[in-house]
Amino acid sequence: MLSAPRPTPCCARSTFRGVALTVADVMGKGPAAGALAASVQAAFRAQDPDSNVADVVTATDERVSPDLVIMESFATAFHAHLDQATGRVDYGDAGHGIAMHLRAGQQTPHLLLSHDLPLGVHPGAWRRTSGSLMLEPGDALIVCSDGVLDLYDGTLAALNQLATLYRLAPAAFLIAVKELVMDRGADDDITILVLTRTR
Repeated sequence: MLSAPRPTPCCARSTFRGVALTVADVMGKGPAAGALAASVQAAFRAQDPDSNVADVVTATDERVSPDLVIMESFATAFHAHLDQATGRVDYGDAGHGIAMHLRAGQQTPHLLLSHDLPLGVHPGAWRRTSGSLMLEPGDALIVCSDGVLDLYDGTLAALNQLATLYRLAPAAFLIAVKELVMDRGADDDITILVLTRTR
């Protein structure tokens, strides 16, 4: 996991069946955004990590929305649960949409697009949705903050280039991203979570 300072909380928690993972990104910069990011992270950590992922996102939204509304801000989030015995990943995406499933033997990444609004935008207006995927041996799930897109052209097409970088040398992927940041600079936070299955 690679992360630079700024409001992108990223956390992993052990669960009864595996691990729960969260990447969230708060709009804005500075101390106020940092405080909101800490609140979002605390709200996710307050939830039962074994609960349905959509319910976790919904409960987190209800908890943090008052502060986000007051600050005229919002947060995007990708929350997932991995069942380590089966490789099944259930996920909920609150307006984040910067995640991809790299399947072994396939060059084109499967983008996990978001169908829900960010946290703090019309909380409780509708039921949150969830998706699932099977992480097979050799597969990878990569979730990023939007700062990663700015290392390329700033669009989701950058994920294709990021996938190519990963496939060139999976073990050295995060080092390659760090070198890219040093070479091109970064005005926004850079957070990348990589989940792989080896067998």
